[in-house]
Amino acid sequence: MTSARPATSRRSTEPWLEDLPEHWTVVPMQRVVRFGNGADYKDLEVSKGGYPVYGSGGIFSRASTYLYDGESVLFGRKGTIDRPLYVRGKFWTVDTMYFTVPSPAVFPKYLYYVATTIPFGYYTTSTALPSMTSSDLGRHRMPLPPLGEQRRIADFLDAETAQIDALIAEQGHFIALLRERRTTEIARVVQGDPTWPLLRLSWLFNRIGSGTTPPADSILPAGQGSHQWVTTSELREVGITETKQTLSEGTVRSTPALRVFPAGTLLIAMYGATIGRLGWLETAATTNQACCAFAEPRGVTTRWAYYCLLAAKPALLLLASGGGQPNINQDKLRSMRIRVPPLGEQNRLTAYLDTQGARVDALIAEAEHNIALSKERKAALITAAVTGRIDVSTRSAA
Repeated sequence: MTSARPATSRRSTEPWLEDLPEHWTVVPMQRVVRFGNGADYKDLEVSKGGYPVYGSGGIFSRASTYLYDGESVLFGRKGTIDRPLYVRGKFWTVDTMYFTVPSPAVFPKYLYYVATTIPFGYYTTSTALPSMTSSDLGRHRMPLPPLGEQRRIADFLDAETAQIDALIAEQGHFIALLRERRTTEIARVVQGDPTWPLLRLSWLFNRIGSGTTPPADSILPAGQGSHQWVTTSELREVGITETKQTLSEGTVRSTPALRVFPAGTLLIAMYGATIGRLGWLETAATTNQACCAFAEPRGVTTRWAYYCLLAAKPALLLLASGGGQPNINQDKLRSMRIRVPPLGEQNRLTAYLDTQGARVDALIAEAEHNIALSKERKAALITAAVTGRIDVSTRSAA
């Protein structure tokens, strides 16, 4: 347990620096670190050995030489700029990052924990590619206790945050298991009885087609057009009742490639990063050219076909062709075969899968809520420790 630390109130323009202990100081970050720019590593990249190359997400390559040797805190300078990293040893970092050279006045791991509390939105540009200058970052005011106290705070936070991170990882593992079990159960159910007929999708739907993208100036925001317009970004294994973009009646009438599909239509993404994603219409809608629509089912329910295609997603991805923009064309989708039990059996089995899926979704939502609470607790603990609001004087690393 931690205890509240008595402190003399000290007003500051930064709310996280209020009520610091009296013997602490407040300094601009540039007083205790020197900032260095990362650099391009492509000419230095090696497949084996070498030194780690850090980006905003951690290590992602190796370089034949190193940029810095020692403890450092890395900050993003372009793109992803809100994830400071603590590193040590010999390393390289990319040209979208800053590395720091800490002075003897600051304990590097304490500097890292302070860095995680910085509201980076204060220092970023509002351009398409967010960026942050080292001069702005260097002017950030940070609390600076005596060096020994910095070390004790860092040791305390290492221990406490490790426990929180372990809980977060456990919840993440639990979510992965739940999703894996759901996938396995869907596959088991739809494979079902080998005596069920194995039928082509083209035999099971009266209408199979796609749509198109009309001129940009004819695409309207949600709620303004008379027709919903589905893009693959909206295929997320859920029913679709409203889309982010809509089309007018005039646009649909004047664009032959735009077809209005009825509620109950099954949709699957055919192109790019969203390939294989599924959804179904709960209202009539049009689509863009990257969605394949299976409408007006016969002898099969939309829900049964949905679960069959969901189980077949790995096989669908293997069918994809192309390099930079892999795709599954309509002919391949039409020729796919699924097991089709009698309609009554389809309804019974899809009701079972719906119920099981709802239970899994509830467990996943609870685990995700626990992860969010743990992350909030971790952030609050770090802020409290680096601003002297909890006493770590009796805590030390084992």
